[in-house]
Amino acid sequence: MTVRLTTDKTTYESGETIELELVLENGGSEPITLEFTTSQRYDFEIRNAEDELLWRWSDEMGFAQMLGSEIVEPGGRLRYEEEFSMALDAGTYRVIGYIAARDVDLRDELEITVQ
Repeated sequence: MTVRLTTDKTTYESGETIELELVLENGGSEPITLEFTTSQRYDFEIRNAEDELLWRWSDEMGFAQMLGSEIVEPGGRLRYEEEFSMALDAGTYRVIGYIAARDVDLRDELEITVQ
């Protein structure tokens, strides 16, 4: 199982929209069942060079408090997209995307630069 985070580019102007994509792929031969404690399935974060959290996609969201699961068949994938459009100061930022399943660490991260 692999998790891949991508953005539409690596360098942005302040205030420019950042397109985020998170993909989980099951490259194995068996189905994988992911268990969730709420209806939330993924999240994205942006952190500055000091590792301070500047934005988390889910902070303004409400999620149903219910158990759920997703089955990812062999060769199957889950794909999630969001956009970030707040102005950031010039600098380097860490973008993190993760699947919000319990008992597993399914995340990827990358760096972007704002000019």
